[in-house]
Amino acid sequence: MVIAIYCRKSVYRDTSDSIKNQLDMCKDFIKCCYGEEHTILVYDQDEGISGATTDRPCFQKMMSDIENDIIDMVVCYMIDRISRNIKDFCNIYFMLQEHNCRFVSVKENIDDTTAMGRAMLYICQVFANLERDNIRERIIDNMNHIEQAGYWPSGLPPLGYKIAKIIEHGKKHTILEIDEETSGIYFHLVDLFLSQRKTLFACERELRSEGVHTRKGAVIDSSRIWKILSNPVYMCADETAYHYFKSAGCNMGHDISLFDGHHSIMVRGRFKKEGTKMVLKDKKEWKVYVGMHEPLISSSDWIKMQDLFKGNVFSKKKKTDKFGICSGVIRCKCGYSMRSKHDKRCSGYTTYTCTRKENKSRGTCDSKTVRCEVVDNAVIDMLRQISTDRSTLAKFVKKDTPKPVYNTKSLKRRLLAIDKQIQKFTLSLLDAEGTAAKKYIIQEIDKLDSEKTDINTKLAESSIIDLQTVKEDKHIDELYESIHSLLKEFDTLDTLSKNNMIKSIVKEVVVDGENITLKL
Repeated sequence: MVIAIYCRKSVYRDTSDSIKNQLDMCKDFIKCCYGEEHTILVYDQDEGISGATTDRPCFQKMMSDIENDIIDMVVCYMIDRISRNIKDFCNIYFMLQEHNCRFVSVKENIDDTTAMGRAMLYICQVFANLERDNIRERIIDNMNHIEQAGYWPSGLPPLGYKIAKIIEHGKKHTILEIDEETSGIYFHLVDLFLSQRKTLFACERELRSEGVHTRKGAVIDSSRIWKILSNPVYMCADETAYHYFKSAGCNMGHDISLFDGHHSIMVRGRFKKEGTKMVLKDKKEWKVYVGMHEPLISSSDWIKMQDLFKGNVFSKKKKTDKFGICSGVIRCKCGYSMRSKHDKRCSGYTTYTCTRKENKSRGTCDSKTVRCEVVDNAVIDMLRQISTDRSTLAKFVKKDTPKPVYNTKSLKRRLLAIDKQIQKFTLSLLDAEGTAAKKYIIQEIDKLDSEKTDINTKLAESSIIDLQTVKEDKHIDELYESIHSLLKEFDTLDTLSKNNMIKSIVKEVVVDGENITLKL
């Protein structure tokens, strides 16, 4: 039987069970209840990752092995090591059942082979989920208290400020304090955008020419400039600010009497995560407080800047017919992504440009811009070649790292020979009792047992390799069908639909001058 041990710990604490302790308890449990004649696979590289998410590399590797029917049983120290979310755990457990994989929790003494064990499994998960919800509520309540008092809740300070510590009522708190070194950058940006009426891209060029960077040495590009100038944290908290946010439908965390003109604004809930991107929420979801820090800009000037954003090119939506269909999967030879850009100066052509060249200092990448239609047509030609000649597909598929190949028949024969040798040595121990030979016999048994464990591991790896080969063959069949379907209706699709279909098939398009490499 192949048994998986999964260990995880969200954060390091002296009082909590370390991953090593969890692993030792699981191994002792397996030895006591199921004996030693099993292959044990250990998944213990997710330290520091919360159980609130299943997006854990080592956990995903274990789930992949379960889907490939490599694992017969999963053993963990506690249920919440697997997941703290009821819905996630149920989905995980249903998947285990589909692949006839048993589940055992050591501390809760739960084995899902019995009806009572399955019932207790769900009950324990309910309490684990309750504990998670209670922790989350305590964190939210604490954050509300911190922001209600005007303290800085957490994270890096915005440009122009630095972190300062104060003690109130015997407790240490964090506030923002004006940073003399970087606040000048903010004032300069306000002057460029508000007084000189430069666009965000013009502001970026100005800062580049002046060699201005963030504390960590990053270039302040147009996207970062927009985030800085649209952040209310710099704004004076006065009556004008109160009425501005109130009329916008924001949730006001403080009464108008606290908007005294001596402090600045703090807003919670401005952004939300959608996929890998942070998206600005509707103002009705914002919660506005008065912070303890001093403002860097008047409320009237800050509001004027927000009005200017409405007419700025940066805030306009991209037209879907003005970008390349390989957007999102195209990369430069230097490894950075490329973005499509519509340039009216070049006869209206849309080009792919290296983001490293755009967002970093000049000279970091010597690649040239390339017309989108050149790359897009080359990619479509490659896909058409695959569609007409299936044998060419293999050279475009990104191969996994070569894995070791073992002679399984030879390994199994050696395994049988080891078992016989161990049995022979075990019987000879009775005759060697009380003699010096006993010590050497035990050493030989230990060596054979170690070799046996190594062979079982190699056999498990071979099984995984065989199943992955079958899976890759199936993937190639599905990939060919997807390419065939794409090309069949390609000419009838709009640009956005073409882009979505390309992203669903193509892993990467690498551009190196005139050389275009396709990876599926």
